Amino acid sequence: MSNLEKTKGVIPEFVNPKYADEARNKFKAPTRLECMMQEYPKLISTKGAVGFTTYDTWFSFSPVKNNIKDAAVLSGKGMPSFGAA
Repeated sequence: MSNLEKTKGVIPEFVNPKYADEARNKFKAPTRLECMMQEYPKLISTKGAVGFTTYDTWFSFSPVKNNIKDAAVLSGKGMPSFGAA
């Protein structure tokens, strides 16, 4: 049986809320339903072969998803800022 037939193309979904405060009383942005490509290998049988390649962050694609304030905080921590500025 192929993996596509077994899963019918469905990957597990989850909700990943982003909170604006430590008390988790306010959302920073609307929460959305997500699925991750990392979930796919979990659906492959033990007969399937899975591999991956990793690169340092500076060498790879970096999304622009953070505002300038959040990007500055991340950059200050020595982490990828994922910001345009």
